[in-house]
Amino acid sequence: MTESAVIHAQSAVHMRCALSTAVLATLFLGLLALAGLAQHDQPRRLGDQGLPRCSMSGTSCHTTQCCALMHDRCFQQAGEASFCRASCAPREGWSCHEPFAHPLAKARHTEDWPDIMAVCSAGMVLVERDAFHVKYNATCDQYCQKGAGPSVRTMMFGLHGREGYGLYQSCPGDKTGHRGMLCECSMLDRL
Repeated sequence: MTESAVIHAQSAVHMRCALSTAVLATLFLGLLALAGLAQHDQPRRLGDQGLPRCSMSGTSCHTTQCCALMHDRCFQQAGEASFCRASCAPREGWSCHEPFAHPLAKARHTEDWPDIMAVCSAGMVLVERDAFHVKYNATCDQYCQKGAGPSVRTMMFGLHGREGYGLYQSCPGDKTGHRGMLCECSMLDRL
């Protein structure tokens, strides 16, 4: 075998090893991602004995001021009571205010936005399907500017809808809740 043939064979072996390493790394990272997704709705903020120190879905969060599941928010009813939920419908006896959210998140005044079926979180809502198509040209960007924008008090920067939204669905983590056109409005001066 010639010297160039030996070098070529060695290069091929090195390429296969590098490719195998890349494939194994990709598989490993994929498995880590799947493990993270599997734990996506697992309780967080654990206390001393591994029990959640935050409230579970459907329970009062008035005392704990936080929710154990990732997609739950502490939403206020029309009165003082607050409960952990993945979505909140303002027309069903809820104010949908998040009393324990960060002040910048509260400054979005998401619960006051027009044409919403439900609030998912600060800045993320389900918009009524007909209003989304007729009033806002079926884009979250238009909804954020013409719908949410006038409801946000003392806005310092513009509102923009996130790409990939505007699909008819439920709020993230809400398996039995309301459905609408999902829009998330980003505001540079608030969370």
